[in-house]
Amino acid sequence: MNKKRLLIVDDEPDTLAVLEEGFVQEGFAVTTVTSAKALGAALKLAGPDSPDLIILDIDLPDMNGIEIAKKLKENSEIKDIPIMFLSALFSKEQEREYGYMLDGNILFTKPYDMNELVIVVKMLVLDKNKVLLVDDEEDVLLVLKEGLEEEGYYVAAVNNGHGALALAKSEHPDIIILDLEMPDMYGGDIARILKKDPDTKDIPVVFLTGMFPKEGYEEGGRTMGSYLLLTKPYDIKELVAAIKKFMGKENERYVEKIGTLNMDKKTILIVDDEEDVLMVLEEGLSEEEYHIITADNGKDAVERAKSEHPDIIILDVLMPGMDGGEVARTLETNPETKDIPIMFLTGMFPKRENEDEGRIIADHLLFAKPYEVNKLVAGIEKLLQKKVNVA
Repeated sequence: MNKKRLLIVDDEPDTLAVLEEGFVQEGFAVTTVTSAKALGAALKLAGPDSPDLIILDIDLPDMNGIEIAKKLKENSEIKDIPIMFLSALFSKEQEREYGYMLDGNILFTKPYDMNELVIVVKMLVLDKNKVLLVDDEEDVLLVLKEGLEEEGYYVAAVNNGHGALALAKSEHPDIIILDLEMPDMYGGDIARILKKDPDTKDIPVVFLTGMFPKEGYEEGGRTMGSYLLLTKPYDIKELVAAIKKFMGKENERYVEKIGTLNMDKKTILIVDDEEDVLMVLEEGLSEEEYHIITADNGKDAVERAKSEHPDIIILDVLMPGMDGGEVARTLETNPETKDIPIMFLTGMFPKRENEDEGRIIADHLLFAKPYEVNKLVAGIEKLLQKKVNVA
């Protein structure tokens, strides 16, 4: 197998020596130069064997690295070579603030961790499906990483939510396998942040968790809206098969999305501050062929209702900050949202005997928890039909 080629540009000999040694040990072919002029000569000498990645210091003696990158991108023969800035000019805080990107190129600040740098470089240049694995249990990471690598995947592993968001944005893996329970961030929160970011919203996400019992989950996992849920314990072969199948479905879904949109699919906005409630409702209602959007607080719910005008809103009553009643009143006073039907879903009131179809409170339909999804669907259809008749 031909080695991947790295061209590293830095005017500090010690830095070049450390980088060269580290990447050579990882199986890369490395060329090092100390100036913009030497970079130009190296690229000319390489000819058709151009590097797979250029690692570029910004503060060079003869030309600023950012200007060098711009000139390289103007050259049709080498414009597609990815560039990574490696610089001490920016702090770690600025690195995060810039989203790990600078002028369309990866930004990695000094001082750096060599292991992290190797992970990023491998994800940029290796011709394998890239998997980002996120779990706070080191033994789980190790077993999954080894198993997936044996199946031909390149795996980057991280044990916290903030690191997962950073790698997802900078490296854009083909799929993310995400534990739901982690100390710094809930897995559902991570997934929602990814879905809201234009750079990461199309990356398929697989939840791998021990929160739910294995019993009742069909082989291959269960889809939850746009996610796949796999429960622990698992068999690595079954896990890989489920991931391959899910990635295929995601590709089909994307093609359908950009090709012909299903204009008949009704949009439901679900509002609840409990992530597990959002996930269960999103799963159940997505299976009923509704298009689901979510918000985890009242303020976001009002904004999403204004911007996306859903066909119906399912609204939790008890939420911190802006409660469900206040959300409903706000929507009713706005001409753009006043006609959207609202269904309250709450545990505030005890469920009455034989009360399976909800009750009417202040012109809104209220369902008491616990509830059955099929009963919610029946209530949704009634509200939608009522909306059609009124219109």
